[in-house]
Formats: sequence, structure tokens, C-alpha cells
Amino acid sequence: QCEEFVMAEKKLMEKVVRKVLHSFPKVNMPDPFVPYPIAYPPAAKSRFEIFVHVAERGNGPLGHVDLCIDGYVYSYGNYDERDLKLGGWIAEGVLIKAPREEYMLFCKNHYQKALHIYTIAVTDEQMDAIHAYLNKILEPTSQWQPTSEAVYYNPTFDRFEEMYVYFMAQQMDTVFYKFNRSKFMTYNGWTRNCLSFADHVAKVLRERALRAKNMVFPAQYHKRLQKLLKKNSPLITNYEVY
Repeated sequence: QCEEFVMAEKKLMEKVVRKVLHSFPKVNMPDPFVPYPIAYPPAAKSRFEIFVHVAERGNGPLGHVDLCIDGYVYSYGNYDERDLKLGGWIAEGVLIKAPREEYMLFCKNHYQKALHIYTIAVTDEQMDAIHAYLNKILEPTSQWQPTSEAVYYNPTFDRFEEMYVYFMAQQMDTVFYKFNRSKFMTYNGWTRNCLSFADHVAKVLRERALRAKNMVFPAQYHKRLQKLLKKNSPLITNYEVY
């Protein structure tokens, strides 16, 4: 009876999580979207790009936001799967620095994602400010080595799942950071997530239209960027989907 109760509780938890996620704004998959054959990523057309991810499986429809700065992707999230709480909505914050093309290929090959690529107009002075601010953000961090295990046990859904960072570390020269002191020490899917980190860095550009204030989900930010595109904003010099 005890085991039956535990199983019933886990099924209820999974149902509740799915219902809650269903109510959140989503990033639509491009239509038509053909994941294979996978082409080589398009070349960067600026020193500063914003990536908005979307995938069909898992939490993929909720989207994810990265910044690409001078050929390297900076991605903040709940990447230490051994520390996930509340189905991954609370965790230790981890920042990833990965080479642009290899990272994009990994997203396509391993997770069949589509990436919305926004090319942002920036000056050399703005990029100097971005790099100076990144150095400041990285000061209270330590490099972290992911586990050598390829899977982990997800107690919320009572199943084994892939270790995202394990496969990433195997396929490219990636640097992982954990914060020793910073508001980004703890990842929170509602208040301190990939979008809030991207906004924290992008504020250095001093472009109000690119800010993500009062936004929680990547889908909201994607909608903002799409509106800028329709208005022919000079801030976005190119847009493509990979």
C-alpha cells in the first residue's frame, strides 16, 4: 500500500507540473521545421547576438535565451542536474561558455532545437563595456567540472534522464562556472533564470528596447524582439532561424 501511495503521489506531481507548464507562454516552433539533415550554423553577422531556443520535447516549448559574444555563447541555467529541486525550477546556478558553432550544432544534433538568431547592432565601445562587465560577473565564480555520469535520477518523475552537461562536455571545449557569491548563485525558474541573466548583461548596452524588465519567460522576450523586427528597428540588423 505504501508503494502504491508513493506511485500515486508521483503521478499526481507529474500531472500538476504538466498542467502548470501548459499555462506558461510558449515559443512556437518554426513551421515547417525539418531538423534533418543538419546544415552548418550560419556565420555570425555581429559581435553580439541573442539566441532564443525552442524544442518540442520536455520544457523546450517554454524557450531559452542565450547571449553570443564575440564567438562564444554564454548560457545560464540549472545545468547541475544532481541539484534540481521542484522539478528543476530551483537549483544551483551554472553559467556555460561554449564556442558558437559547436554549441549550435550540439543544440540541433542532440536536442533537435530551433534557434531564433537575432543580430544586434553594437559599437566597439559597447562591446568593450560588455567584456568588462562579463569579467566583473565572473570574478566571484569557480570553474565547475560536471559529473562523468551520462544519466541522473529525476525523483519528481521517478525516471532516469540524460545529463545535458555530460554530453556537452564530451562534444566541445566548454567552460562551466558556479557562483561563490552573486544573486545568480541560485537558479529560480520564475525570478532568476536564463532571461534575467541575459538582461543583466545586455543592460550594459543601454538600449531600453532590448531590456527584458518585468518579463519572466523567454517567449515574452521573443515576442518583444519580433515586434522590434516588424518596426524595422535599427537595433536588429538581421534575423534568421537555424
